[in-house]
Amino acid sequence: METHSPATVSVPPECVRRFEWEDKEETITVLIPEVPSTNEIQLPNTPPVPPCISAVDHTYAYSPGSTKRKLEFALHIEKAKKRKAQMESVNKSMKIRSLKDLKTTLENYGVKKSVIETTLDEIPGDSYDLLVNNEEKNRGRNSGRRYSPELLNLCLTLHYLSPKCYKYLRTIFSIPSDVTLRKMLASVDGKPGFTEESINTLKYINESSSRKLHWSLMLDAMSIKKQIQYDKINDVNNGFTSIGNAKCEGETPTPATQALVFMIVAMNCHIKLTVGYFFINKLSASLQAALIQECLIRLYENGIQVDAIVCDGAAVNKSTMSMLGTSLDPKNLKGEFPHPANGHPVTYIPDVCHNLKLLRNLLGEKEELIFNGTEKVHWNHIKKAYEIQQKEGMRAANKLTAEHINFSKSKMKII
Repeated sequence: METHSPATVSVPPECVRRFEWEDKEETITVLIPEVPSTNEIQLPNTPPVPPCISAVDHTYAYSPGSTKRKLEFALHIEKAKKRKAQMESVNKSMKIRSLKDLKTTLENYGVKKSVIETTLDEIPGDSYDLLVNNEEKNRGRNSGRRYSPELLNLCLTLHYLSPKCYKYLRTIFSIPSDVTLRKMLASVDGKPGFTEESINTLKYINESSSRKLHWSLMLDAMSIKKQIQYDKINDVNNGFTSIGNAKCEGETPTPATQALVFMIVAMNCHIKLTVGYFFINKLSASLQAALIQECLIRLYENGIQVDAIVCDGAAVNKSTMSMLGTSLDPKNLKGEFPHPANGHPVTYIPDVCHNLKLLRNLLGEKEELIFNGTEKVHWNHIKKAYEIQQKEGMRAANKLTAEHINFSKSKMKII
């Protein structure tokens, strides 16, 4: 086998480092030129570099790559600003500024004129007429606009459904600003007691409905922080028990620990509205029964016939329902009581979700329940079903999760 002589480079001996390693058949010598230190480089016609300063200390400041990246970023920002300005110009030219522009835009998209008129006429209620009349009334006015109560209610509904959509609608129609709507809401009396504005709203909904509405009254108490605060505007101390404008007696000057809330829910349409709340502390069944009767009478006077009442299974609620005329005794079961205004039967419905939660907690604690003396329900069967699903990697149509099995830390939740 031929041997090759090592390759050499014409470099001064003091600038050469020699590396040798042995292969199986030959020895190769590699000559690598050694770059002298920058301090040893002396350019012509330049003063010598002081030994304490290195010419390579801050070479990154003169890196062409860094300068290139900064330039590319600046160009990217400039292009983005230019693109944004172009889009704003296009949007401004395409913006719909009136109902006439809306119709014109729809026609340009190929929508038939008859379809446009029919669609606008089918807007629920008098919303279309309200907007048209408002546009004619406030045309050309940048200030001093006047709005009808019906239009204000419509705008409140639109703003509640989508503030972002309402903000866009203000670029098309002459409708109130957010500040005007907040001032309107600030005029609502939010003190404890029965809310007259809510009851009047329910009256209007009930009278304007094309069908008979059936209503249920829901009530529940929630814990609040016990704290007394001074209201310097009204010169009163807030935080004590208060039943507001209710006519029954039972208010005591003690700090409140709970808020009792009454809510009306329609059973054959999507309407729910709070009609009153009260600050309480260890509410008695007699006071709660008096508040329920007064609420039913107030609603009946405004055309709202309550057919059912719903509450959870707390001890005070059971006692309240017994005072009103119901009975949960299995031997003498009675699930309704007479309406205090007209004697119409009002059905008592225990909260189903609350009862399911209590039953779940009982079964998880006792691990076995017996019904009718012979039929048994085992908590272990539910656990085994979950374990099989986890092992097989498939879930049956029972929606069992680990949270359902290990519920001890979330007993108050309905899962």
